[in-house]
Formats: sequence, C-alpha cells, structure tokens
Amino acid sequence: MKKLKLFFCTIIIFIVPLAVAAMPSSEFIFQVNVGGDTTPPTTPVLQSVTPVSPNQIDIQWGPSTDNWVFGGYVLLRNGLPIATTTLQSYSDMGLTPETLYTYEVYAFDAGFNISSTSNSLATMTLPVVIPPPPAAPDPVGVRTGTQLVQVTDFSIVPDTQAVVVSWETNRPTRTALRWGKTDAYTGGFSVSEVSATRRVITITDLEPGTRYYFELVGFTPSGQAIVLRTGEFTTTTTLPARVMPNVERLTVTVSNGDVTLRYRLPAGETDARVRVVRSHLGWPRDRLDGAVVYEGTNDTVVDRDVFSKHETQYYTVFAIGADGTISSGAVVTARLVPREPEVIPPSLPLPITPPSATTTPTTTPLLPTEPELPRALELLSPEVITLLQNGRINNLAEETITLDKREAFTIRIAATALPPHLKSIVVTLLDPTNQRQQYSFILRLNNAGDAYEATISALGVAGASRLQVEIYDYKQMVVGRYAVPINFAVVTETAPPVLFPDALVSVLAPGWTFLLTLIVIIFISGLGWWLYRRKTEDKN
Repeated sequence: MKKLKLFFCTIIIFIVPLAVAAMPSSEFIFQVNVGGDTTPPTTPVLQSVTPVSPNQIDIQWGPSTDNWVFGGYVLLRNGLPIATTTLQSYSDMGLTPETLYTYEVYAFDAGFNISSTSNSLATMTLPVVIPPPPAAPDPVGVRTGTQLVQVTDFSIVPDTQAVVVSWETNRPTRTALRWGKTDAYTGGFSVSEVSATRRVITITDLEPGTRYYFELVGFTPSGQAIVLRTGEFTTTTTLPARVMPNVERLTVTVSNGDVTLRYRLPAGETDARVRVVRSHLGWPRDRLDGAVVYEGTNDTVVDRDVFSKHETQYYTVFAIGADGTISSGAVVTARLVPREPEVIPPSLPLPITPPSATTTPTTTPLLPTEPELPRALELLSPEVITLLQNGRINNLAEETITLDKREAFTIRIAATALPPHLKSIVVTLLDPTNQRQQYSFILRLNNAGDAYEATISALGVAGASRLQVEIYDYKQMVVGRYAVPINFAVVTETAPPVLFPDALVSVLAPGWTFLLTLIVIIFISGLGWWLYRRKTEDKN
C-alpha cells in the first residue's frame, strides 16, 4: 500500500508538471526590460485580407503606438510568423490556390515589449482559371496568376515644381514609377508595397519649365518587372520671382475627432488666399501633395472626423498671392491621442520640436525621433544655412543672431549642399512672448531651383527666441539638426561717419601727421620752383 501511494505521489509531483509544461500553447509572454521601458505598444487592428491571385493575398492593418520608440509589426499566417515590417500592409505571395489562410498581427517596440495579438481574419486564395488560347499575340502587360494586367486609365497633371500622376489597372498589381530628365530615369522612383487597381502619387522638387521622362513598371507575383507605359511631361513655366511669405501664427487643436487650424494671412498681402492640404504620410511638400481640405481667405479651418483610419494627420498651409506666387508652407500635426508635453529646460539649446495638436500648445515632437539622437546632429556645415533680411545675411554658425521684428526674413539652404535622399526640411521658431508656443515651416525649392527657402512674416514682437532646422530623409528620420539663438528687436541702420577737415587731423596718428606735413612742404616747394623757372624763361 505504501509503495502504491509513493508511486502516485511521484506522478503528481514530477510527471504532471512536466506534461503540462510540454503541452503546446497558442499564447506566450516574451518581455525584456530595456532602460526601464515596460509598456507594450497598443494592439493593432487587422483591417482586411484580400486575395488578388491564386498565389497572393494582400493584408492591411491599423497603426499601433508606443510611449517610447516604436519598433514594428510581426505578421502571423496560421499562427506562425511570416514577416516583420514597419509598414501597415504586406503582400503574402507563393501561396496555394483555393486554400484558406488565417492572419493575425502584433506590434513590438525598441524595448522588446510586444502587444497583444490582433483580431483574426481569414480568406481563400483564388482558383486557377485556364484561359482559352489567344487568337493574337498578347498586348503589353503583366500576368498576375493567369490574368493579363493592363493600364486602363493614365493621367498627368503638371505644375511649376510638381506633377500628379495617377493610373488604373484592370486587376490589382504592384507597380513602380520612375522619372528623370533623360530616359535613364535617374530623377527618382516610387514603388507600391501592395497590389492595387488605382494609385496616385505626387512628384515634387521638380524644375520649372523642364521636360521629364517617365516609365511605369508592373511586377509579376514572382517579382519580374515588365514595362507598362513610357512617356514624357513638361512642368509649367516659372512663377514671378518675388517671395511669398507664409501664414502667421499657425496653431492646431483637436476636439472630438475634429481638427481646427487657426492662422493669420501674411501682412500686407492683399487678395491673398490659403490652401490647406492634409496627408497621413507626412507633411505635404506641395499644394498638390495630399487631400485639399480648404482653399479661400478664412483664418480658421475645421477638418471634421479625420481619424477614422489614421491616428495622425499632417497639415501644410500654403499662402497664395494674387499673382499666383506660393509660399513654402507652414506645417502642424494633429494626433487623436496627444503625447505627454515635454518640458525643455531653458539651459538646453535643443531640442525644439514642431507643435502637435493638443488643447493647449506644447513642445510635442512632430515626428518620432530616436531618444539617443545626438543633440547636435550635423549633416552639413551650418554656414550654408543662411538668414536673409533687408540685405543683411547671417548664418547658423554664428553664436547669436539679431533680426528686426518689423520685417520678414528668409531662411535659405543651397540645393547643392543637401544630400540626394532628402525628404523634407522643417524650420521651427519659438514665439518670443511665449516660449511654449512654436511655429513650423517647410522649406521649398525656389523658382530658380538653386536653394530651398521659407519666408517667415514679421513677428512684430521683441524678445529672445530660438530657431531650429531639421532635415529628414526618405524614411522620415532626422539626419540633420541645427539651432541658433535669435533676438528680435528694432534694428536701426547706422550711416558711415563723416570726417570733416578739422577732425581729420585729430584722427590721424602723430606719424601720419608728420608724413602729411612733409608731403605738403614738398608740394609747395615744387610749385614755387616751377613758378620761378617759368618766370626766368619769360625774361630770356
């Protein structure tokens, strides 16, 4: 009896825990605390799983946010991870036709904290359809599965320094657009990450009145590229050479899902209007680069119910003069869930960050930056970043700069000094009367195409401020950051002093006085000798 009890106790104490531990489970916890960050990202929401061919399914999900540094997403197919990405979409290819697949996604941050797994969505790949033999050679197109993809609609709308290109295909497919001044297409490219039937892109930073060549390419499920269309377009002619100031004192607030923008039209610009453009991908760099929210002369714009798909929206307000001149653009960001305000000690010159939408102005960063980013990150020499005001030129290498509060000023960076992977340049200025209020502007390529510029209207108030310039690359990461103290005051132009004859001698040093006296004596002596010779010659 005792041996039997000992046998059952051994099973309960040792065998059962081992068996439970060895049982498969669909849930696990993996967490490493780095730097005290223990808060996981929010749970993403799986939005759609769409079969586009017998071998491909496109997946899309909503954004996830994190309190520190967001890392990315892990996509699961049938419970197993298949991809790690920072995007919110993925094309799962190489699948089996007429097969059911289930997808989930979770997010992670830089501290290796992971969110809970999203909702599950399932779909079945398309069946293989055997087409009848063609009666004539196939036209140019991309075969997705067994179907031929063709461009059914294509349009180009050129502007002075930008162009809007849109196209449609008869079936969802991945496409890429390349462009340049020659048929080598070295100017740039844009590649879609997911298959779609319609796509619209805006190409910016082009030169006015210039011919460009383009090439539209489609991709098969195996990744083979096939040219769908080629052509050319020409940007419109140069606008007037004058500079258009940006709107003044742009602020943003969020309330109940609505975004309210307030600003002042540039002083002295009669018949000026504004165009407000919105995008969830980043600040619109051109008046065609995004959705037009408003165009007119109002100084307040309300954009309603804008967070249904994206928790962050970026706005650019362009001032447009009566002659068609367009400002570089004032920028702000609206977030459905504002970040905690960051208090900047007055002893630190950096960071200044563009304002985010909250009920009160804050110093919340416009785009997330790495916490270990150096405070003096330099991509180019500060001397090439210049400030121009009424003929006076300063640069950011100076320890402090004084500007006239009554006049507008322009910040300029030579285009040749900037890297080719430039995404955007933003200048942020502290309000001299309220150090917690900031105004941000985007630099835009000027009509000459030789520099990126932004003209800021006269502040009209005196006091100490700080100006910061941030350069973002194509991944919207900060690659250059510069800052300089600015003092706004009334600058009085002083005329050069006038020296009268009686004051000239007192200014000269004693040595110069002796030399001047000697020259005068020699001159008088020479004149007397010449007069004597002339008188003697007349007598002879």
